[in-house]
Amino acid sequence: MNGAMSVHGFPTTIKNSTSPPYDLYITPRYSLSSLMDKVLVKQLAQIRKQLNASALREAVNSSCSPQVGPLLIAQLGGVITNESVVAQIIPSSLKPHSVEADLYLGLVSLVVLIDNKQYLQATAVADSLIQFVAMKNINNVDLLICKIYFYFVRIYELTGRITETRATLMTAYTSATVHRSATRQAVLINLILRCFYVQGLVDQAQKFVSKITFPETRSNAEYARYLYYVGMIRAIQLEYSESYSFLMQAVRKAPQSTVGTGFRLAATKAGIIVELLMGEIPSKSTFNKPQLAPYLAIAESVRKGDVGAFTNIVNQNEALFVQDRLLSLIRRLHQNVIKAGLRSITSSYSRIMLSDVAKKLQLSSLDEAADVAAKAIIDGVVNAKINYEKQYLESSWGEDIYSTSEPAKQLHKRIAFCLQLHTDAVKAMQYPDVNEIEKELMETNEEILRAQKMDLEDGLDDDDDDMMM
Repeated sequence: MNGAMSVHGFPTTIKNSTSPPYDLYITPRYSLSSLMDKVLVKQLAQIRKQLNASALREAVNSSCSPQVGPLLIAQLGGVITNESVVAQIIPSSLKPHSVEADLYLGLVSLVVLIDNKQYLQATAVADSLIQFVAMKNINNVDLLICKIYFYFVRIYELTGRITETRATLMTAYTSATVHRSATRQAVLINLILRCFYVQGLVDQAQKFVSKITFPETRSNAEYARYLYYVGMIRAIQLEYSESYSFLMQAVRKAPQSTVGTGFRLAATKAGIIVELLMGEIPSKSTFNKPQLAPYLAIAESVRKGDVGAFTNIVNQNEALFVQDRLLSLIRRLHQNVIKAGLRSITSSYSRIMLSDVAKKLQLSSLDEAADVAAKAIIDGVVNAKINYEKQYLESSWGEDIYSTSEPAKQLHKRIAFCLQLHTDAVKAMQYPDVNEIEKELMETNEEILRAQKMDLEDGLDDDDDDMMM
């Protein structure tokens, strides 16, 4: 057989064939290289937990070029894995000593080193792969390259050196823009925003977002990540309404499979805190996972205005909130808790001494209680007045809620949600799922190839028939 067999049914190399090239039946968007690119990335996810050192070293020795192989062997020397498990690392039709083989095995080695906490060796491999990609100017395996950039940033973040990746990512983004690679642009934008967000450079992140346009031809997963980072940037900048809208879109756009569970959970946590900062209480159905129990306790303390309970919850779960990168936003809720507590006090007492207000709200002095009450009255949180001579707070009764702007705010919120839902539905109908298009295209290609084979069987020799396989 002169033609090499395919990866998941797609031919990779065809020699001495008198028939038209297979690529004629595949549109440019779904070319042979892009399909192999997807197969390699999927293969990595399947074998990640089954790799062992000996199989990986053998694959690197037999398939990597001299430019990449020795470096990978040297860095893999300290990896200790379960030698009883053997996985098929190389797809059968991946050509040895090719650029794709170097990138794929380099990525596999990088993932293995990170999983085994060999961070120094992983950093060396990541730097070499990034230099290799830049030197070769490769553009036909974007998904594989995106994975390399992702783990490049990941290893530098794990070692506390994520600042050093920004210049490399900016250069790569410029190159991706010049080559009009939408896939690479989307991933690099998210990685750059990740760098800014982790370092707390919110102003720089906002300037970067204002200068770029997120690609329209991108995966929903990458778009969800982009919405999440923009939402977090807006939240830090006190733009809570916009932040909440972005975060809820991120939750809806995230993959519904188990792959997107962690991301949806993180976006949901951020959405809960931002909604509380907006002065609203999330519905009970939002807290449908056990991981959200601390956030449910936070919401309950804000709803009741219990300053003591809020302080205790924050202190008990501080490590979790730091890990979720939400502690600074949660600390902002302290003022909301005080306002909610003051609202509860004024609804329960027609007149109460400022000393009792300070005690209930755990404030340090009468002056602080008077200042908090005065600000709440000016902001319209409570309808009351302060008697400074006798040091008490007197509530006013009989306020008509329909005379305020609250009904209009609620109506506007619901209209905005419906309009956004309508926009998403229209886009979903205009742009069908890429996976469905690819499936139909593959079926069409197979039918054309079968018909061509039947037409040529009478006039071709056996060797030519073998080439059609």
